[in-house]
Amino acid sequence: MSETSISFETFSEAAAQGRLCDCQAFMAQVDAHWGVRSLESLVVHAQFGHRISDFPAALAFCEEITQRYPRFPNHRYILADVCAHLGNLGPAREALDALAQDRDPAEALLQRVEVLHVLGLDDEVIGAAFHSPLTPLDSQLTRMVLGQSLMRRDGIAQGLSVYAEAWTTPEAKAAIYNAPDLISDPLQWRADHALPEEIRVFRRGGVGDTLQWMRYLPHLAAAGVRAFLAENDDPVPGLRPVNIGDPAQADEARRRLAAGTRPPATQPIQIAEPFMLFTHLFPALGYAARAEGYLRPSPDAEVEILLAEIAARAAGRPRIAAFWSANESHHIFAHKSLVAAQIAPLLAREDIHWVVLQRGAERAAWLKTPEAALTSNPTATLSFNQTAGLLAGLDAVVTIDSAMAHLAGGLGRPTFLLASAAADWRWGRDSRATPWYPAMDIVRQPTLGDWPGAVTALGARLDAWMSGFGKV
Repeated sequence: MSETSISFETFSEAAAQGRLCDCQAFMAQVDAHWGVRSLESLVVHAQFGHRISDFPAALAFCEEITQRYPRFPNHRYILADVCAHLGNLGPAREALDALAQDRDPAEALLQRVEVLHVLGLDDEVIGAAFHSPLTPLDSQLTRMVLGQSLMRRDGIAQGLSVYAEAWTTPEAKAAIYNAPDLISDPLQWRADHALPEEIRVFRRGGVGDTLQWMRYLPHLAAAGVRAFLAENDDPVPGLRPVNIGDPAQADEARRRLAAGTRPPATQPIQIAEPFMLFTHLFPALGYAARAEGYLRPSPDAEVEILLAEIAARAAGRPRIAAFWSANESHHIFAHKSLVAAQIAPLLAREDIHWVVLQRGAERAAWLKTPEAALTSNPTATLSFNQTAGLLAGLDAVVTIDSAMAHLAGGLGRPTFLLASAAADWRWGRDSRATPWYPAMDIVRQPTLGDWPGAVTALGARLDAWMSGFGKV
């Protein structure tokens, strides 16, 4: 195949950047070189449909992969993600059955629980994972998924220890990264260490994970620990956690953290990552929720100008931010995302002035609609600090489960979270409220894949919220 500006390794990222013509040219070259029904062709076409939110097309290509290449495992995430978005479990189950043939039992189990968890089938995950054939890596990852399903089905406390043992302890990381020295690494902070003088937090996972677990940094600071995001790994420059101003709350943070420690660690400086903060500190601090939020943006002149322009356009109507798809992120999340056509009835409401913060292909699709002229559509290049400043100046936020949700929740803004029936483990399975963010209202799909039902329910929630808008 001739050289192009896109390779198999960079294909998905190019689609996320909106280089659709380049991607289509690359797919044509793949078809010409390997054949239109080749595995290589089917994979890139499935990836393309997945990335640009053409989920029916992505599903069709994934189904053909299962039929023609039943032992090929690497399309399973796309398939599970798309099936969860569409509410169609059959193709994912068929692929799992095909993959289970003549495969190492531990590897097959890991693939099964990964897919079942995305589909929200926690009972099946838990039933399968508790009887797992053990091998070092596959067992760790299987039990990590088990912990997530336990937390989603039964509550955070019920699955936390399984999750921590499989994902955030030095022993877990030693198995996952095949690095035995991590077990005795004195720099890794863990719950059975005394609090060090300083904890440097390095990013792991998505930006939303970092934003959510930043809730614990003020409590560490109150306990006398200098805890901060590592300088060269900071995804949110300008955005910082607030201090605990109430002396009683600060004393309580010190008491709870001191109660969970053992004799002093030998290192004054230790390292952690966001999920370690969660698994180590949740037993002592719980949700660490604050009605006023725990994040604050730095002032930004560009944001102040933007807010003034939005206020003028809103003309007294509530100004609500909207974000409905995470498909422009590094990891695609179809099961958490809507497409422009599904959210359009909500954005057509004239009693709300919408501020569209969508990025990627979905932003491009929205801007092509006539209704886009009636909304404010800030540039997609806003930093997280600028986005935080914008959200802080608006009246409410409508978002899917994404970094935007944790940003809005962390700021203490009134937030409506559009959630799949198979929502992330953080949100549980049933409740409308979440102890993570007191000002958040979870609007769930009635059944898996029913985004129109969720949008209709959200419309009714917005009506109720607006009935009190502007009243003291």
